[in-house]
Amino acid sequence: MKKESFFKVKNAGYLFLLIIFLVSLDQVSKYFIEINFSHYESINFYSIVNFTFIKNFGGAFNLLNDPSLNTGLIFTLLVSLICIYLIFAVFTNLVFKNISSRERFFWSLILSGGLGNLIDRFTRGYVVDFIDITFNPYVFNLADCFVTLGIIFLIIDSIFYQKSNVTENY
Repeated sequence: MKKESFFKVKNAGYLFLLIIFLVSLDQVSKYFIEINFSHYESINFYSIVNFTFIKNFGGAFNLLNDPSLNTGLIFTLLVSLICIYLIFAVFTNLVFKNISSRERFFWSLILSGGLGNLIDRFTRGYVVDFIDITFNPYVFNLADCFVTLGIIFLIIDSIFYQKSNVTENY
């Protein structure tokens, strides 16, 4: 059996560029909202989509979104630890020994979203949320979309692809 390096990951360069692109897209969208909207200002973008500027001091789905609760540090530490774990998961073989490029891509989506929101917490002290679906009570952002899509794709992947069928080993 061939001995594999923990740091030799196929397509790592492409995954790195994907993460940089997605985090940049997330940050540009948040910057656009911050400079063009007042807090709680909302405009209709499409029949069921509004852009509404919300400052989220809490967690996912605006959980504990109250700056007086001082949960920002807890959420920042939690997201930081998750992102560090995901960096090892995506760019090394230390976390996952044998996963496909497809799975690394899905984990990269989750990492991109985590990093996008982590940057907000470090630079602003809150996360900028602005995508407001009229039939959904939550306001979210592109980073949240990346995390959600990555999780959905991983679930679908785990249902339809058995590990015994994976032919790519790293």
